[in-house]
Amino acid sequence: MDDHLKKVSEENGGATKKDGKTVSLAHITAPEHELKRMEKHHRNLRESPVRPSGASHKRARLLSNKTHYNPHDPDARISVKPGKARKLNYRCSMAVDTAEGVISHIQADFADGRDSQYLKSIGLRVQDRLGKSELIKTILLADAGYSNGSNYDFLEQRKVTGWIPVFGKYKPEIEGFPYDRKRDEYRCPMDMPHALPTDGYHGHPKFQGGHNKTSP
Repeated sequence: MDDHLKKVSEENGGATKKDGKTVSLAHITAPEHELKRMEKHHRNLRESPVRPSGASHKRARLLSNKTHYNPHDPDARISVKPGKARKLNYRCSMAVDTAEGVISHIQADFADGRDSQYLKSIGLRVQDRLGKSELIKTILLADAGYSNGSNYDFLEQRKVTGWIPVFGKYKPEIEGFPYDRKRDEYRCPMDMPHALPTDGYHGHPKFQGGHNKTSP
């Protein structure tokens, strides 16, 4: 293994000229303004006596995808999860038949994304595999991490019943803004229509303020 890594380092250790300077081809960096912002963030963390959740080591707070990467595995990403140490990972997703326990699909994605970002790709690939056996997916179960309006709409368009709980802070109704299901819109306190964002979902739209300039 050591010989292999040494060989890879030598292969990726070439250099080129850029702006009159010699730059390693294996060198990866973030834009200067992002590095400065990250440096300020690190300085604030060092001066803060409060230890954030997920930092099992005193220096774990200083790890981010802007400052760290693995040259032998550049697709690995530092993941952040409460109660877990920050380290380079991949996100593993698995689809299982809940009745028989049969694994129908498994995939790996970048670890710096959200679970909800990958439900569509998982759903399409699962159905494609089931379709080859003349099976149809009609029900999908997932935890609240996969909850968003876009995913609910995706499942509804494909006539799949999604058993995905909403986030704990989700508000089905907003005081003073009644929802008109027939018109698929909210009404503001001045009884003016409040347009839904394009990624809204019938019955569970994503509410954002500021669309109606005449509203208080």
